[in-house]
Amino acid sequence: MLNFSLLLSLFICTPTVSMAMTAKMIREGILPSSSPSAAAGRVELFFKSPSELKDRIRFLRSFGISSFNLVNKDKKDKMDTWVNSIREVYPDADICAHYSLKHNKVPRKGIESHKELLLESLKHSNADEILLISGSGDKKAWNAVEALNAVSKANNRSQTATVDTTLHPKMTVAYNPYFPSQRDQEDENTRLKEKLATGCVSKIYLQFGTDTDCLRKGLEFIKKNSIKSDIAVAGSLFLPTQKLIAQQKFRPWNGVFLSSNFLSGPEEATAIVTEIIRVYKANDVEMLWEAPGIRTEKDMETLLKLLDATGDIEMSEIHDENNLVNAKGENHKRIPARDKGVSATKRQRKRIAERSEQKA
Repeated sequence: MLNFSLLLSLFICTPTVSMAMTAKMIREGILPSSSPSAAAGRVELFFKSPSELKDRIRFLRSFGISSFNLVNKDKKDKMDTWVNSIREVYPDADICAHYSLKHNKVPRKGIESHKELLLESLKHSNADEILLISGSGDKKAWNAVEALNAVSKANNRSQTATVDTTLHPKMTVAYNPYFPSQRDQEDENTRLKEKLATGCVSKIYLQFGTDTDCLRKGLEFIKKNSIKSDIAVAGSLFLPTQKLIAQQKFRPWNGVFLSSNFLSGPEEATAIVTEIIRVYKANDVEMLWEAPGIRTEKDMETLLKLLDATGDIEMSEIHDENNLVNAKGENHKRIPARDKGVSATKRQRKRIAERSEQKA
């Protein structure tokens, strides 16, 4: 039988080990997979085959992660197949499938054909959300605003149809609040207002960046210009690892603006990501871990350390059938907020101590 008193002492006396042990204990069922440190938001998925995708979902699910994003980087990407693969191993997963307007076009045809392709894709999608991606740089004639207008018109037509043909996946859009150029930021803000004006945006996904002042201004802009009060916001995060930093130095992503401090090393990058998490939490922003997602237990340990560093984070937990909280927040009672001063790891320690007393 496991010695829970020993485990508790290790948590208290060796904080550096506690995160690794937390991850291991979640995997082995000692801590519930829905513990606060596991309720870490969404994870962007990177994989080479459907079987690897299913393995990745099983791995992440074992840590209590239930929300995923599928990226669309190529016109050959089989988005519907990937969504269905996730459903096979995790039917209730919350899935956001990206839809690249660049890659999803009808060859040698115009905008009307592109619209028809989009609407047909939405009808057959088993995803919960569709994130429209038009890419960085100058916008083409076929862009996110045109796409949203097409969806809005199709939804309006369905309201008068005898058969319900409403496009079921929720429509989401991207927004970058980090442009160094004031003119570029104003253009980005204008595009966001045009997207919101279509009336069919349910969530805004924030690009990752490192200037928290820009982030706060962007969030304020969203609050002032959201037509609907129930529009959600999700914010991207990078794991501040040496490998990620080296990749961004060698081949920085277009439209991702990282400070020299962030690129100086994991210590500075960790401090910046920790501050971003605090801003997200204070503004009810859902976290999205991207580039390249959470692939290993070491990645999970890094994530847990970041969450533990923001000690005022209040995470939803799944305790029993009376306090069940699912990814979509439907028809369930949410657990009351915890005291601000108690960190996720301290709550885990308390839970282990209680279990130890029960075993005695």
